[in-house]
Amino acid sequence: MIVVTGATGTVGRRVVARLTSAGQQIRALARDARQARDILGADVEIVPGDFSLPDSLEPALSGAERIFLLSPDLPGTEKLRLEANAVTAAERAGVKHIVYLSVPGRGTEPEFAFARLHRETEQRIERSGLAWTHLRPIAFMSNLLLSAESIRTENAFHLPTGDGKVSCIDPDDIAAVAVEALTADGHEGRAYTLTGAEALSHAEQAERLSAVLGRPITFVDVPEAAAREAMLASGVPDALVEDLLEFYALVKAGERVMISPDFERVTGREPATFTSFAERAAAAFR
Repeated sequence: MIVVTGATGTVGRRVVARLTSAGQQIRALARDARQARDILGADVEIVPGDFSLPDSLEPALSGAERIFLLSPDLPGTEKLRLEANAVTAAERAGVKHIVYLSVPGRGTEPEFAFARLHRETEQRIERSGLAWTHLRPIAFMSNLLLSAESIRTENAFHLPTGDGKVSCIDPDDIAAVAVEALTADGHEGRAYTLTGAEALSHAEQAERLSAVLGRPITFVDVPEAAAREAMLASGVPDALVEDLLEFYALVKAGERVMISPDFERVTGREPATFTSFAERAAAAFR
């Protein structure tokens, strides 16, 4: 039995789909079972559970050997608390292996808030005595979907990243590595940095998206203050806004251009290109 948390999200739903296609016995943990049913379909076993309610987690994890652990991107100590609840529940339920969706730092020291938070949870998992695998995608290609409305209506998207490049990975490729780690031996005690095969600036992403859509799409570099104001206006929590701006500053400074061979080592194939992602996601931008 494999339990997938975050099962309705960008990566989680892809993990569920791949495990189901492979004939694996799975269980999807969801706070809203009705919404999860609509997203995942009638053939997936869905169990109610909430990271903020520890008593709801152990029954959901009962009988599971492996768990894909993914929690919402929440500010600071709240994320740590929820993930600690999940790890404790996994220990009590007798889970043997946790595959955790994390974030890469730089070298051995996480250099920004998201990475520091995820590293704390990584260490919590490592101390648990359970087998573990950490998946560390540098950034999702699907993050561009956050700008889908402005691309549709303005033929432009706005970020404070300048000419900085980032080696994004397709979320479906993240799911492919997760499924390999959840279903095959030999990934215990491993941390995989997951990137695409190339690093692109957002201007270069705009060029490739333009070719796919058949109309010009423009990337607009904006000041950090303007990006902060836009995110706050859209309802993003204050602390999370600052974390995102810290990440964008790293992109602008050229700190997110690393290319890792880990995806190809695990799967035996090259990661998807940004163009192939854009072709599959094109309807969202039209």
